Amino acid sequence: MNLETINELIECTRRELNRLASIYGIIDERVLNKSMELDEIINLYIRNKRLVGLGYRDMNTVKYEMEYSM
Repeated sequence: MNLETINELIECTRRELNRLASIYGIIDERVLNKSMELDEIINLYIRNKRLVGLGYRDMNTVKYEMEYSM
């Protein structure tokens, strides 16, 4: 996934998190699960952003290079 796609996913998940929180409250299990999902997506964005800084296009490029560099 490229950074733009991940960013769109972050925004979509964030909106869903806010929607769930407004319906169920912030300590509901559904809200907490969505929050953890958002955390994972943000972590993916951060990892990909670091890799872009190192010259990789995205995680798929890194996976490909790791598989075929041996």
